[in-house]
Amino acid sequence: MKKTIPLTNYILAIKNELIIILILLCSSFAYSQASIVPTKTVTVRPGVCGIIDVELKIQGSNPVSRPLEVVLVIDVSGSMDDDIKYDPNNSLEYAQDAANDFIRKIFLPANNPTGKNKVAIVKYSSTASLVRPLTLAAGQTDLINAINSLAANGTTNIQDGIIKADKELYDHGTFDCITSRSIILLTDGVANRTGNNQSCSDGINGSCIQSAITAANNAKTTTKSGIVYNNQIFSVGLFGAIYGSQQSDAEYTLNKIQSAGNFFTENSANLTGIYTQIFSKLSWVAQQISGTPFSKEIVSTDFSIGNITASKGTASASGQNISWNIDFLNVETITLKYELTPKSNVCGTKTVSSSRLDYKNSACQTAFLNVTTPTTLIPCPAVSMNSKQDVDCYGGATASITLNDATGGTTPYSYSWKKDGTSFAATKNISGLEAGLYTVIATDKNGCYSSPLSVTIKQPTAALTATVVSTDVSCFGSNDGNITINNPSGGYGTYQYSINGGTAWQDSASFNALADGTYNVQIRDKAKNACTVTLNSKVIIKSPTAALTATVASTDVSCFGAKDGTITISNATGGYGTYQYSINGGTTWQDAASFTALADGTYNVQIRDKAKNTCTVTLNSKVIIKSPTATLTATVASTDVSCFGAKDGSITISNATGGYGTYQYSINGGTTWQDAASFTALADGTYNVQIRDKAKNTCTVTLNSKVIIKSPTATLT
Repeated sequence: MKKTIPLTNYILAIKNELIIILILLCSSFAYSQASIVPTKTVTVRPGVCGIIDVELKIQGSNPVSRPLEVVLVIDVSGSMDDDIKYDPNNSLEYAQDAANDFIRKIFLPANNPTGKNKVAIVKYSSTASLVRPLTLAAGQTDLINAINSLAANGTTNIQDGIIKADKELYDHGTFDCITSRSIILLTDGVANRTGNNQSCSDGINGSCIQSAITAANNAKTTTKSGIVYNNQIFSVGLFGAIYGSQQSDAEYTLNKIQSAGNFFTENSANLTGIYTQIFSKLSWVAQQISGTPFSKEIVSTDFSIGNITASKGTASASGQNISWNIDFLNVETITLKYELTPKSNVCGTKTVSSSRLDYKNSACQTAFLNVTTPTTLIPCPAVSMNSKQDVDCYGGATASITLNDATGGTTPYSYSWKKDGTSFAATKNISGLEAGLYTVIATDKNGCYSSPLSVTIKQPTAALTATVVSTDVSCFGSNDGNITINNPSGGYGTYQYSINGGTAWQDSASFNALADGTYNVQIRDKAKNACTVTLNSKVIIKSPTAALTATVASTDVSCFGAKDGTITISNATGGYGTYQYSINGGTTWQDAASFTALADGTYNVQIRDKAKNTCTVTLNSKVIIKSPTATLTATVASTDVSCFGAKDGSITISNATGGYGTYQYSINGGTTWQDAASFTALADGTYNVQIRDKAKNTCTVTLNSKVIIKSPTATLT
């Protein structure tokens, strides 16, 4: 079935059940009554919570009288001569009547007050040609005769028709701001030739259609002396004889070609009415400033921009800005529509965007118009987080998220959670969570839903760990054991420690003054104290089984002035089994238990555990090494033998002093000793007399090494 398209510029009527906030801003500039009236509406879309529909409608009216230069581009392909059912006329005859009527109207004095209106005629079929150049009113008859002489034949080369029209404007058009230059294209079918009657590919992406569109885009502007001028293109489709994809391809082509208006009809008799409508649009109301959008929308950062549609020209978004570009505003109403979506938790009264029009007015002066946007109530539900708890331990599932009650909609609300993009839960609050990204949407009773709220649940980058070091008790009965936790890592970075299985905790990693025993050492995350790790459940602090003890013995100095005293420690027990000793109160220590070559004096004798050298016991703080107060000395007296051959000589030691007070004596150099100080019955000879300390018999002094006992050399006679 054929598609009937009414004679409109696709004016869309949209019914909206919501309250429409409408501000009508009228602006007129005082130049021959030309006016621009913008109307902006902002509507909350019913049933789709969060979507805002914005429409900027611009009405142009009361154009000024200006010189009009028009090139009529008429399709004279063979199909224009086809018979019309139940009609004695063909399509070309109706096109001729409409063109002639247009020519007569444009040259009427009321429509041509400047006397500068011009019309040119281009015909096209397999190729195109200029039938009449731009002609003033004086050549009206020649123009009409040329129209009436047109005959239909050949194929359809829309590209060449536009190129010839563009060339005529370039060669003979008037390029100033006040003159309006237009091309009006008529076709009854789909382009099927290009270039100089060359074949081309069909379809909307084929070369037949795309070459025509390219030619039209080139014709929309003309550069003269470095200045770019805009030209209008109107397109008229006479589609009585085409159907289906051919008709949709033709509509696509003419829509891309036009810049000022697009008209479709299936009835040739309607052409005169179409040309009359086009005539009313030739004198533009406003013109776009080169390099500047005709309209610029600045959208609040509270909103994301969705679909954008423009009834005329092109519109696109960059960041939060929407640019709407049109060549001309004619006597027409054009619209820009776009969708906005509030960002997360954006609700309440908002101004969604601002609008500004920049243009050249009918006096060719630069002008602008600010369009104030009404405030709009965004009633959508909003959901917010009350609190969250991250995962306690690495790899755990202990996190939770608590929400505030949803607002902005109609209670009751339902909730939909996703974890990392996958449906997860339908409760308001959730717990037992692993690390990940959680997203929730609240939906109210009416099906309106909030913007997504995203919550990231974190976890430590690694599990808790640390190194445990212990030291045993130093002495039997002491409480100086130690446990130290080193190199803690993992978790959230701050830690607490326990050595009693978690009964008590402290920030310090060192535990001192410990008795012997078994300790359960744990670490926990200070930021998440439910995260506890047992580092070692059986850290054993040892203690000696007995206190340190030993026996001390000493020997005094043997002789006055000598240094041969000794101290000996024996029978050491207790502690960890290895020992060191000191006789100067701990100033110096040695492994050997014997101290020799000691002078007289008082000695502080101590023992310590070699394995725990802080464990020290004083065995005797006052071991006294004695020494004689004076050197050994005595008086030696001798008596000679009385008679030759007798043995009655004697040696007597008297007045012995020094040493320890008891003495022994020898007269044979120490070979033998006796307590008695008198030696009798001695024969003559030389004697070595010595004294020694009976208490320290190593202390020996020679009193006289050559005591001579004399004897008579002969018997008395």
